[in-house]
Amino acid sequence: EMQPVIFAGGEQEHQAAAHARGRQRSRSPSPSRPFTQDRWAPSQREKRKYASLFTRQDWDNDGFIQGHEASSLLERSGLDMQTLGTCWEHADRDRDGKLNFLEFVCLVHLVTCALRG
Repeated sequence: EMQPVIFAGGEQEHQAAAHARGRQRSRSPSPSRPFTQDRWAPSQREKRKYASLFTRQDWDNDGFIQGHEASSLLERSGLDMQTLGTCWEHADRDRDGKLNFLEFVCLVHLVTCALRG
């Protein structure tokens, strides 16, 4: 919600800035936590699940997931195409248009994190 602010002096400007900073903090769903690998890396359980997905999605058993092999899985996520495209771009580290197992883990984990919010 936008609130008009008219600056008449330094004190009001300071109060408005403090109010804006407080509103920004209140929007965050959880308190700020330091970055740790445990917070963002896939768990062992998730890695096992992703390995199973990789095996099922690698239709031609070449050890890579092509775009067409991943599309049905990605579409089931319900995320918009722009978000899915961004996830693919981040996961396809070597930009070869296909994902090895580690790249696939990255892709699926990014989609999982996007769904969690």
